[in-house]
Amino acid sequence: MLPKELIDLEIDFAIKAAELNKESYDQALFKYTNLYGALFIASPERDENHPDWLKFLESTNRNSVYDYYVDIYNMRQKPSEKTYLGDAPSITYHNEGKNAYLHFNNNDTSGYSPLAKERMATRKQELRRIIQDIKQNYSEVKFINGDSWLYNIEAYKRLFPQKFIESGVIHNDFSKLTVWGQFLDRNENIRKAMAEKFARKIKFANTFDELVKSFPYLPIKTRVTLEVFLAAFP
Repeated sequence: MLPKELIDLEIDFAIKAAELNKESYDQALFKYTNLYGALFIASPERDENHPDWLKFLESTNRNSVYDYYVDIYNMRQKPSEKTYLGDAPSITYHNEGKNAYLHFNNNDTSGYSPLAKERMATRKQELRRIIQDIKQNYSEVKFINGDSWLYNIEAYKRLFPQKFIESGVIHNDFSKLTVWGQFLDRNENIRKAMAEKFARKIKFANTFDELVKSFPYLPIKTRVTLEVFLAAFP
């Protein structure tokens, strides 16, 4: 469950974005927060007119959003779509047709940071198991994809083939945890100092470009063929 501090931070960002872009509050919540996804709305594509989303907008105000989110979270919990090989590894994936998507989960209980040099071999072993699982069981997969703020971090980038990292493209999609997750620690608590600094920058941003640059890191999308990973993880 996401902490209230993160939801509040997202709402503050949306309110400022609405002001700077002359958009409505409802539009800004949809475009600039993770709330649509966090509410587990069962829709294959994001739909601003989805009945559940409209119900959320009609039923909440600035101070009641988190309570609504908690209620929905408790009612709509569902099994993870990520594929786990072994005991909750830090790197997981899921398939969608020709594409496999990598995810990072901070599940390392070794006492080291999951991206520490001491854990690099373990992370690469997780990647190797993922790639071999895809090769053996999901012949339809042709591409490996990533989407995260973590591709700005050298300790994360060093786990992957160079071509995968070089394919990276920065994007401004604020509707996913691929950007908001950077404000959470390994226990999914808010990183207080980082969040407070971000909140100050939001407050004093005079243009939307300045607002975007308030983020410590922007998310990066990566994509290469499966063959690139098969060569790196035989």
